[in-house]
Amino acid sequence: MHAPVPPPDADSPDPAAPGRGRGGRRRGLRPLAALGALLLAAAIGGLAVAGPTSPSADQHPAAAAGGIVAASAAAGSGSRAGTAAATTGAASGPAGAPAPSSAPAAPPAGPASATTAAGAGAPWTAWTPTGRGSVTTFSLPAPWTGGTVRRVQVVAYLPAGYATSTQSYPVVYEAPFSFNLFNTWIGIAAKLDAEISSGALPASIYVFVQPAHSPIHDTECADSVDGRQWVDTFLSTTLVQAVDQRFRTIPTAAARAVMGFSQGGFCAAMLALQHPDVFATAISISGYYQAGIVSSQTPVAWMPFGGRASAEAAVSPLGLVARLTPAQRHAALLILEADPAQPFYGPQYTAMLATARRAGVAVVAVPMQLPHSWPVVAASLPRMLAALAQHQARLGVFG
Repeated sequence: MHAPVPPPDADSPDPAAPGRGRGGRRRGLRPLAALGALLLAAAIGGLAVAGPTSPSADQHPAAAAGGIVAASAAAGSGSRAGTAAATTGAASGPAGAPAPSSAPAAPPAGPASATTAAGAGAPWTAWTPTGRGSVTTFSLPAPWTGGTVRRVQVVAYLPAGYATSTQSYPVVYEAPFSFNLFNTWIGIAAKLDAEISSGALPASIYVFVQPAHSPIHDTECADSVDGRQWVDTFLSTTLVQAVDQRFRTIPTAAARAVMGFSQGGFCAAMLALQHPDVFATAISISGYYQAGIVSSQTPVAWMPFGGRASAEAAVSPLGLVARLTPAQRHAALLILEADPAQPFYGPQYTAMLATARRAGVAVVAVPMQLPHSWPVVAASLPRMLAALAQHQARLGVFG
């Protein structure tokens, strides 16, 4: 049986508070403007030279021509406030998890395209447990000095059959929103039970962690430049080691993925590209890919970086993707979702697709005509996790 699901944590972002700020203030124009313009301009160039010459499911010329150009022009007048001009009227941002939307779920716009091997099959179905998984919790010392809590709760979903088998499992990590949020809004435990029991997904461990009550409340999953918090190090090292020690995992990068929604989409791409020897795959649902970017959706994203352009550039997925070694590129996969026509998230998505393609990194694109809200997570996640499974099969994770 699943553990009872309490209401969303008190420290969880309020799903009914779109775009809530966290006590931060908008910054003036600063030196990252040039970097933002260069990154986005490079992405535009990438659309012209990378990928197929005719539109495909993960290439949207109309969105590219409008969204990225608008964002690039805005970035030219200051990336801190630059993209705000392109985000008017957009849905809630990552400082608080978006509210549910009543919009009907639209089907994905065509099949995802990927450079992963087609027809990898489903070798995990040689052992397909059925029934309900279980949920267990533990805590770790908080990765900061100061703040209002000293420990961080970790929630692990263990697939059906874990307690009675000797199997070792791949692990999918999620940050920075809690298991309670995912379970309340999309019923994540029941979804995983159904997908694993049907054989659509391999039996895997899913780990959720929400590093809340830190000194800089909007962590961006980063190590802060002032040294007060080290959330990146916690997620990529401390947490992974703790999970490998507590559970029967397959302790390789190929068998690990990191996923997230909104700010979590940034976290997923940043962590996987910053630590490719820990996580081979990133699943980003409606995320963004420029560290510290300030917009109406991300008003305090600059705070962990102290407004330093060099600190932001060091962990921006748009820049990190080109730094992978050939071996790391071979194992890496980015699975990205967004509505290409949506302000802010659409241009970020299109830029990341083009930049990854140009760097030779495999991408699965999942364009969805849904607003930035929990229904898009529910609609896109099964497909994105299926793409992860195929990639892991290609890498030999399942033997």
